[in-house]
Amino acid sequence: MLTAHLNQRSGMILALVFTLFWGGMDYLIDVIYPTGNNHFRHLLLFAFMAAVNLYWGRMFGALCERTYYESITDSLTGLYSKKYFNQKAAEEVAVAKKNNVPVAVAVLDIDDFKVYNDTYGHLAGDDILERMSQTFHANIRERDLAARFGGDEFVFLFPYTGREEAEKIMKRITQAVEEVVEGKVTFSFGIATYPEDGETLEELINVADQSMYCCKSRA
Repeated sequence: MLTAHLNQRSGMILALVFTLFWGGMDYLIDVIYPTGNNHFRHLLLFAFMAAVNLYWGRMFGALCERTYYESITDSLTGLYSKKYFNQKAAEEVAVAKKNNVPVAVAVLDIDDFKVYNDTYGHLAGDDILERMSQTFHANIRERDLAARFGGDEFVFLFPYTGREEAEKIMKRITQAVEEVVEGKVTFSFGIATYPEDGETLEELINVADQSMYCCKSRA
């Protein structure tokens, strides 16, 4: 809804600017070439029109791309939003079922993050979230998905990945995050795999979430 409204508004602005520009250039050419022939005048107007269309086309395309990016990502971390993750991850699970291949889901949560926020402030907490998210980006594969699922909870999907490989990936991620956060916070994670732990994305997330809370209780 927001994207459609923005695109409609941008289109109206573009049309207004183009109309004003066309009228201005028509007047300018009359001033510069008051005795010019119509053929030359039309060529100039066409050249200006092509240049303006090219410029505004690129600007409008960049605006749409930026709007789309903001609609599917979390504004603080740059990770995928929960809604987008659920959509894409469900598609990956469907592919796994169709092709009879594994897929893994992992849930990671910061331990006692509320205590950290209450002690050091929300700006410090946001800094931790941003650092962790940048590290996630740097340590997952191109085909993997990572999203911020809640305040301090993150979820990952690893296509064509069994439990053993998923554990290696999460170990790599958590080791990198430990270096980044410098002991300021700790975290726990759980893993679930298709088809062993569930048939749907919701089931996999629930199993991974339960596994994560078991890790918390043992810590």
